[in-house]
Amino acid sequence: MIQSTIHKITEIETNRKFKLENDYEIYIITIPDEFLIMTPNQLWLLSHQITAFGHGFGLDHGHKIPIDKCEPFLYKYERKAKVYRIDPSVQQNNLKSFTSWLCDYKKNWTDGKEYDSHPQSFDDFLNDEKKSHWSERLEIFLMIVLLQNINSKNIECSPTQKKLDLEKKL
Repeated sequence: MIQSTIHKITEIETNRKFKLENDYEIYIITIPDEFLIMTPNQLWLLSHQITAFGHGFGLDHGHKIPIDKCEPFLYKYERKAKVYRIDPSVQQNNLKSFTSWLCDYKKNWTDGKEYDSHPQSFDDFLNDEKKSHWSERLEIFLMIVLLQNINSKNIECSPTQKKLDLEKKL
């Protein structure tokens, strides 16, 4: 099995379909209906979930990791490459911290209370998101979509030409 990191995301249908590409496959993600019918409060919470994940992954301001929580690691096949492995407890503590953060939001949640600043529709929500830091937030949004959609009916996968060429060589 060949795995590769997604290196390109393209919106192919405004606010509805996104194409994710790596060297070997193309994934088409269609936004499920459950997202399209969210209430303003649910959309507001979704925005805060994206923010929480962004902070948790250090996308907004970067991680400050104590040097004693890192150790040098050399890959066997690349003698020149030296990376630092982070103590897993650092990320586990980040996850606990942001889970707590989201619990506080949910605890104070009042579903009947509407605010003018909430997006009124899914399209309003995504259009607002696109106005600032969308490149960082888009991947988190798609991750949330993938985690929420259990049946995977909204994901299509097809090989790219590179994968087809590789298979021909083998």
